[in-house]
Amino acid sequence: MNWSYAGTPYSGKDKVRALIGDTNVDDPFVTDFEIDAILSVFPNETTAAAHLCLSLAARFAIEGDIKVDGYSFEYLKKAEFFKELSKELFLQATGSSRAIPLATGSFGGFSRSAKDANRGNTDNVRPIFYRDHLKDDLYGDDEQIAG
Repeated sequence: MNWSYAGTPYSGKDKVRALIGDTNVDDPFVTDFEIDAILSVFPNETTAAAHLCLSLAARFAIEGDIKVDGYSFEYLKKAEFFKELSKELFLQATGSSRAIPLATGSFGGFSRSAKDANRGNTDNVRPIFYRDHLKDDLYGDDEQIAG
């Protein structure tokens, strides 16, 4: 397993490890590769740590609690811990206790005024077909578009 921790959590991988508590070489949670990957998407270490906590919560929740020959592995408690830690880290990083999406979708045409404004925008590419394109001239000329 590719795992390292220098013990000086000031930035980068070591800071992420310190934030999520992954500082024990005998019980590692994530690899250096995983941290590098999340830091490439979320350069802020606190945000990266929060996303890793969500991943760890999911991983431990899937494992569930296991009892074997008198030994018990309480993964659900770990899952709950990482879920709560992710909320705290998101709150520190963004001011919200939830992940903020990287991008959101935009859907046009939900209101009549938006449709009218879009129709009036002369910079828009004129569509080949549109609703009722044979009934009236929505774009200001009498030309009908033929396929």
